[in-house]
Amino acid sequence: MNFLSPRNRIALGLTGAVLLVFCIARIAGYIPDRAVLTSKARANLTESIALSGSTILVANGEETLARYLQGIVERNNDLLTAGVRDGDGKLIIEIDDHDIAWLLKPGEKSNEAQMQVPLFKSPTEQWGTIELAFSPIRQKGLIGLMQAMDVGLMTFLASSCFLLFNFVLKFVLRHLDPSKAVPRRVRDALNNLAEGLMIMDTRENILLVNDSLAKVVGVEADDLIGQKSDAIKFDIDGDQLPWQVALAETRLIQNCRIRLPGEQGDKTFLANCSPLLGHQGNYCGVMVTFDDVTELEENQVLLREARDAADAASQAKSDFLANMSHEIRTPMNAILGFTDVLRQGMEENPAQRIEYLNTIHSSGNHLIELINDILDLSKVEAGKLEIEKREFELPSMLHDTINVLTAKAEQKELGIGYQVVGAIPNLVTSDSTRIRQVLINLLGNAIKFTEEGKVDLTCSYADSSLRFEVTDTGIGMNQEHMSKIFEAFGQADSSVTRRFGGTGLGLSISKKFVEALGGTIEVESELGSGTKFIVTIPVDSCRDPYLNHDQCVAAVAEKQTPDLGVKQKLNPARILVVDDGETNRNIVSVVLKRHGIEITEAENGQEALDTIATTEFDLVLMDMQMPVLDGYSAVAKLREDGIKVPVIALTGNVFKGEKERCLNAGCDGFLPKPIVFDDLIDEIAAHIGFSDEHFENQSSAETPSGQMPNENSLMTTSQTERGNSEAIEENLDSIEASLNRILDDDFQIGQPSVEPNTGTEPAVETWTTSLPMDDIDFSTIVNKFVSGLPTRLAKMEEMLTESDFDSLAEEGHWLKGSSGTVGLNRFVNPGENLEQAAKLGDKEKCRKNLSRIFALLEKLDIKVPAKQE
Repeated sequence: MNFLSPRNRIALGLTGAVLLVFCIARIAGYIPDRAVLTSKARANLTESIALSGSTILVANGEETLARYLQGIVERNNDLLTAGVRDGDGKLIIEIDDHDIAWLLKPGEKSNEAQMQVPLFKSPTEQWGTIELAFSPIRQKGLIGLMQAMDVGLMTFLASSCFLLFNFVLKFVLRHLDPSKAVPRRVRDALNNLAEGLMIMDTRENILLVNDSLAKVVGVEADDLIGQKSDAIKFDIDGDQLPWQVALAETRLIQNCRIRLPGEQGDKTFLANCSPLLGHQGNYCGVMVTFDDVTELEENQVLLREARDAADAASQAKSDFLANMSHEIRTPMNAILGFTDVLRQGMEENPAQRIEYLNTIHSSGNHLIELINDILDLSKVEAGKLEIEKREFELPSMLHDTINVLTAKAEQKELGIGYQVVGAIPNLVTSDSTRIRQVLINLLGNAIKFTEEGKVDLTCSYADSSLRFEVTDTGIGMNQEHMSKIFEAFGQADSSVTRRFGGTGLGLSISKKFVEALGGTIEVESELGSGTKFIVTIPVDSCRDPYLNHDQCVAAVAEKQTPDLGVKQKLNPARILVVDDGETNRNIVSVVLKRHGIEITEAENGQEALDTIATTEFDLVLMDMQMPVLDGYSAVAKLREDGIKVPVIALTGNVFKGEKERCLNAGCDGFLPKPIVFDDLIDEIAAHIGFSDEHFENQSSAETPSGQMPNENSLMTTSQTERGNSEAIEENLDSIEASLNRILDDDFQIGQPSVEPNTGTEPAVETWTTSLPMDDIDFSTIVNKFVSGLPTRLAKMEEMLTESDFDSLAEEGHWLKGSSGTVGLNRFVNPGENLEQAAKLGDKEKCRKNLSRIFALLEKLDIKVPAKQE
């Protein structure tokens, strides 16, 4: 009701009082009910017709009576039909479809719409009945209810009274102006104040508003007088306005910040509320003053923003220094730790010492690259970056760039590859180091911010320029974030740095490198749909040949040769290999036979027990998860029977506590799957020892089937974290992560669509096993595994369809161990994920991992060498 003027509110109140009096008079009976009067009138009419009808019937007969009734119906609008029935109830006279309109049944009493009276031929003889059907006095439903309540009359009465009262009050209220509560001379003085002022009574009715406040509010002062204080739409942090608190607590309120929204911007005031006392000392209202501090508030906001910007810059530098400290200390720990091991002579294995030295060397290189990154940034900003242009092979550079980041992508189960669009020159002249660093920065950054999907590198050549496109299926960026990603030390969101790590230099350095090479770098992205970086670099000179994608892959493959070295042989021994996976048994047998070991195989624990009962062995290699009888039970049975043969546990379960479980079961050693053959040989040697015989260092193509290839050629990055190399690999992983983070741009918020619209085909990735496929023994095992894999996968699909999760978990466990053993390490993580999803009964995750395994199978590029006589 606050939106109504006082005059309208009073008029409404008086109108309501009149309507109340009308309702009371109606209930008391002083105002007759129209329905009752109408009903009585109809009853009188019916009685009159009955008397007249009886006379007419006796004197003139039925035909005259019918004409009489017809005339009555035509002259009475409320009378719908009429009829006469004889003593037998037969309708002998009917006026206007009376039989249809008549609703009363024999024996029922008359009502306001259906009335009947008897006809007499003599004072004592009833001849029949006259029936009259009237229209209903009230309609049914809401309309009838409104008629009963005389809504029309009340509406007329209310509107008339409201208009009349409003007109009268217009003149009466002139003599009751609230402003009269403040003398004219006082009001004139208050209007001259520069600050706004408002006086109100204890009920928050405005008694006075000076011109300064009225001007700010945009309303005439006289129009506000008499209204409630909330007619002025002030805004405040809290539930109550300051004068409401002052009125409720009868105390002084000072310097309360309050805002007044407006079309040209918000105004900010400091409100001070002072209680007002009457002549008798009683509390009669409050006076509120408003000091305009809008300009002061804006200056404070600007000062806060400047302070926050300075704090953010300082924090960014502090975060950078903290990150750099971590990045530097990680490789330094490896360098100092392994140097101390070598200095104190704690490692006697020559091969292991070489590994330590390699780690120290790699960590040192990383530190140099880290320092170079910082120096590069400083040089670029100072305009002193040196560009060294020389001729290099473009396909090899692309291949090496992808290889550097393959392991990192596989850890996140991401696809990664490159694609040559059209033809590119084999040899180009530019700064290959800077180009490679830019691509590593962009690819590593894409991997970092992509949770699932793939990362692609596309290369094309046109108009003496190389065009590189790095696309991913990551989280994408909005326009604001894209404007910040090339800023050094900038960060769009500090949570990204905490989540993904790094220093935030990668993209800034990349942009400066590209510009130093005379090129451009652009970014296209959409939040949630991935990112594409486009790099164009002019090439000073190039010459034939030009190669397409397949030719580039072939050219790089020709230069890939396995690295073989000198290895020591094991002492002759008889070893039992127990594993339910034929592939695992075969590959272990091939490796050990080249050491001159006599091998016997068993498929499960029970078969192993039966074999050991009849044959003496020097060592047993025991898989722990097998059907029929698992390794834990088999080893426990051996120890119960007093058989002391050394047992080395082989298991794909690398969770915490598994090693202790195997040793508690009676095993003498522990090796996780996939098998790292260096670790396997070292573990076996711990029980049977090495002989004085060595393998000769020769190329893989010349290695006879009876000799052992270098086990290092069988290892992958994901495997080398096992056994004696565990500490080294932990530091290598840390170093690699440090290198990737320092080269990446950590403040990117996202990455590209799954299928970026580049106008080219997506990159196609092919790969093969890490085993030497030119060795017929290894290639036979690998191809046997690969050829049988589709059948095993088909069975896995059937198990998933039938929700046979136990069998599916066993198949995932088999794939995890066997694929790693034959060097197909990209199947290891999907196999493990499939096993875990099956154990949880998660059908959707099982289907996802099976799809990934099928996709990996399609990318295999296994070629079988011809068997040499």
